[in-house]
Amino acid sequence: MFSYIKWEIINIENNKLDILAQNTGIWFEVFVSNLTLHELKVWNFVELYIYHNKTENSEDLFGFPNLKEKLIFKNLLKISWVWWKMAINILGLWTNTLLKAIDEWDEKMLSTISWVGKKIALKIILEMKNNAWIGDIMKNDWKIELQPAWNMEIIITLTNMWYDKKSVEEVLRNLPEWVENIQEKTIFCIRALWRK
Repeated sequence: MFSYIKWEIINIENNKLDILAQNTGIWFEVFVSNLTLHELKVWNFVELYIYHNKTENSEDLFGFPNLKEKLIFKNLLKISWVWWKMAINILGLWTNTLLKAIDEWDEKMLSTISWVGKKIALKIILEMKNNAWIGDIMKNDWKIELQPAWNMEIIITLTNMWYDKKSVEEVLRNLPEWVENIQEKTIFCIRALWRK
């Protein structure tokens, strides 16, 4: 069973990496969130915590940049009606944004994710809030600045346009209050990045 890998990325597809185990010639398929996917490049080495999911019909590997994300994924899979594709899409939110949505009973935020309707969003919030482990994570991470949901969309859009992720995040932290909707925010970021 796999727990942690550091291998070379051969191919990147939608929510999936093909990675090559060094000196073996063996390729593995690893599923990751879109958020993780946008930070990776082909032919670079990747270090991921792995969740090896075995069912009667398949064996799948899921990769996470940190143990916190892996723990959240494993606990999402314990919730009835939540399957791996939905759980991976949920992790497309920043972990802190997800924790904030759970803490504030924000089912509207969760129901915007593919395959998550209002009923499932409420079920996720209810079951996650009742778990002691998530309370511990929230206590430890609450000091980290929570990212608004639109930040993810802007960062993904601009990194797809080859802007540097750290530069985009820096511009987003300094957005003036008069910039309101997501389109205005994106245009403001592009202009600010051009000036750099």
